[in-house]
Amino acid sequence: MKPLSGENSKRLFFSRTFGDDQSVLLDKQYDEMSKKILWRCGGVPLSITTIASLLAGKRREAWSEVYESIGFGHEKNEAVENTRKIMSFSYYDLPSCLKTCLLHLRIFPEDTTFGKKTLIWMWIAEGFIIDKPGTQLFELGESYLNELVNRNMIQQVEPRHMGSLSGCSVHDMVYDLICSLSSQVNFITIYDKHQQAVTFSRVRRLAIHRGSMEQINPGMEMGHVKSFNAVEWRNIRMPSLLSFRALRVLVFFKCGFSTGSCDLKHVRKLVHLRYLGLVDTPAVELPKDIGHDLNFLQTLDVRGSGIKELPPTIGELTKLMCLRASKGTRFTSEIGKLTSLVELDLSSADKSAHLFTQLGNLREVRTLNIWFEPIDESCRHKDLVGSLGSMRRLQQLRVGFHSAKEILVDGWEEWTPPSLLRELGLYHILLPRRPLWLDSSCVPLLSTLRLELEVVSEQDMQILGTLPSLRHLYLQIYKMKVFSYTVGSDEFQKLRHLKITVEIMTCGEGVLPMLEELRCCATVRGKGGFGLMPGNMPCLQHVTYELNCQHSTADEVEEAEIAMRYMAQIHPNHPTLEIERINEDYAGPAEVSAPHKEPVTGSAEADKKTSDTTNKEEEAVTSLP
Repeated sequence: MKPLSGENSKRLFFSRTFGDDQSVLLDKQYDEMSKKILWRCGGVPLSITTIASLLAGKRREAWSEVYESIGFGHEKNEAVENTRKIMSFSYYDLPSCLKTCLLHLRIFPEDTTFGKKTLIWMWIAEGFIIDKPGTQLFELGESYLNELVNRNMIQQVEPRHMGSLSGCSVHDMVYDLICSLSSQVNFITIYDKHQQAVTFSRVRRLAIHRGSMEQINPGMEMGHVKSFNAVEWRNIRMPSLLSFRALRVLVFFKCGFSTGSCDLKHVRKLVHLRYLGLVDTPAVELPKDIGHDLNFLQTLDVRGSGIKELPPTIGELTKLMCLRASKGTRFTSEIGKLTSLVELDLSSADKSAHLFTQLGNLREVRTLNIWFEPIDESCRHKDLVGSLGSMRRLQQLRVGFHSAKEILVDGWEEWTPPSLLRELGLYHILLPRRPLWLDSSCVPLLSTLRLELEVVSEQDMQILGTLPSLRHLYLQIYKMKVFSYTVGSDEFQKLRHLKITVEIMTCGEGVLPMLEELRCCATVRGKGGFGLMPGNMPCLQHVTYELNCQHSTADEVEEAEIAMRYMAQIHPNHPTLEIERINEDYAGPAEVSAPHKEPVTGSAEADKKTSDTTNKEEEAVTSLP
């Protein structure tokens, strides 16, 4: 990557240090000191953002102190070494609790993207999060993570599409620093194909990284190990769980065993265990009495493990704060006692009446992702909505039914969503109309919305366009074959991903200023350039049109596609274009030479595409660690 120019370096530095306050650019003292700092950074973006984050909020007098303390090299071509010094100084400037959390990232292999929530739950299990009365441990962990992101020690990875989870990564140079510091203090011992000899007599945290081997060094003492993490390790002979006497964290991620599956019969003996993760790692079953023995367990993550059913005693884990299980792992336990739950992710939940009512006991839940088998009783839906009304801390809600078709439900109008709600997704749940509470006054923080509606009006679209935080919108309409909406210049100002089964038109300059991905309907005889007008959607990267060919000739369809391609070509951002034809029932003489398909109704075609999209989204929700 080429170094930044002097002007771009200055812009990056001041934007990170002072935000939108441009008045500092006129302050000669700031300007003089910034020139010294930027000269030492050598145009390296990581170096600039790291030191800018370090200086943000500090007095002008402190800038010189920081500059002198770092001990820069004397030559400008020492930019890489200076970057290392900046990062090292930034590390020692961290509070002790954040230093510990940063060093913990050594458990992940290099160039790994790790789940934000998973990381926080691990920090909690390790005891890194200092308890604060009146605040959830997860909220505190989130503030730790945000501080490390703000200081440029961790990079946040934005979701690539709607339905995916946010993750984090670490820059190579930051990772090298973590490795060096971790080794110096014996914080984590790494065991991989490059480093199989352990030099420390006492191992506190053991991480196994990518490779294949029969067994871990048989001479390694496991009695003092508090954290055991294996990532993408194959053909491993699992160490005896009885050898771990102080274990708090046990993680297997995408591992394979010489015996075929993970033997967990002695896991109930790990009485200090706080975190048990078996993501994408084969396991036969959990011990039936696990809920009676692991009294301190806080996180249980068995997504992709192949476990067919969670034992009923799971309902006795009163300290459990995070429970995750993917499709195929049935949950039939009583859930009413799990009042410490903050995150609940179940893809095969029991549809019994008591589950719908007992969900109301979970008043601490922030994240609820739950899928049921289809139910016909309307009272169950009302019980579900009533229980959701008790969850006032709820920030992410995804509810779905494993069904071949959408289930019409008329009870969500009665729900009063919490003001902190950031994500709402209803899968195979068909609502008659937009709920009245879905506006900027009730859900001001809503950033992701996925709904399936029978009908939508122009006023509904206008109201959705005023949601101040909306970034991802998926809207499926079923009873309206043709509906066009012209987006105003003051609507959907932060929207980045839009997938909608209506025809989207644009009007005026600067419409949809942040949009990166668009999927919408279009008609062959549609006017207005199919929305791709120069000056609109300046950030657009990809667009997909479902082109309705009904009552059109093959020539008209071809002309419409040519017009679409032309508009994509002249668009300043040159987005990639996909065109999917539907209802290819060509009229007139041209249909003799045109490819022919049986007419498909708009609703049927939409049903198929919704099912495909939902399946992809469900996979995305459950695939990340």
